[in-house]
Amino acid sequence: MNENRVLSLLSTYPVFGRQEVWQVLNEGSSSYSLNTANALLQRYLKSHQVARVGRNKYTVAVGGLELYAHQYSELATNVAEKIVRDHPFLDFAIFELIQLNRFVNHQIAHNVVFVSVEGDLGDFIFDGLKSSYPGHVLKNPSVEIYDQYWTDDLIIIDRLVMEAPKGTDEKWHTCLEKLLVDLLTEPLYREIIHQGEYPAIFRDAFTRYVIDESKMLRYARRRNAEEKLKDFIAIEAGITLRTV
Repeated sequence: MNENRVLSLLSTYPVFGRQEVWQVLNEGSSSYSLNTANALLQRYLKSHQVARVGRNKYTVAVGGLELYAHQYSELATNVAEKIVRDHPFLDFAIFELIQLNRFVNHQIAHNVVFVSVEGDLGDFIFDGLKSSYPGHVLKNPSVEIYDQYWTDDLIIIDRLVMEAPKGTDEKWHTCLEKLLVDLLTEPLYREIIHQGEYPAIFRDAFTRYVIDESKMLRYARRRNAEEKLKDFIAIEAGITLRTV
């Protein structure tokens, strides 16, 4: 089995699944099993030669697509550690504005940490954090309240959407699929982050990183924003989704 040749043949498919890997592997007189094809696909994924872009949908990572990861600030990490220590079974996610600095032209100098908390437990997190960070914690602020009480290293508590995708290294990390959907659906994000930057953010994200489109669209449906997301990606960002 020449794995480089198989990879070259797979690169002719915009998107392929396990069945296509098995068919390419068995071109000619070979008789490899489906299990062998699955094992080969896993090796490609592990080496980042192939990227998952949907449920049983893959593409050859031309140009070396990266796996998205963000090095969280000391503030965000400390907040996460406190929440985990005080509420070890709580489902929450953290996004911070400086995550966007790799995508935007106008660098963000003043950080804001958004803590999204499951269910109606935001009050508990708010009470716990405001004693540690007095004057720096707001819960579900309107745009007007945000503007009135903004301060550097502000912490904002809001509600986590059910079944929101989780991070890879830590569950509370905000993955890229969630981040892109939230940019279009969170009113406060749209007020804070200049919307003229949005098309470039999306183009850069899709050009540089592996994006699981099925995960992203599933989350967008949870936020009643699937068509809005598709339209923005196609019309404003000029991106063609692989899985649609």
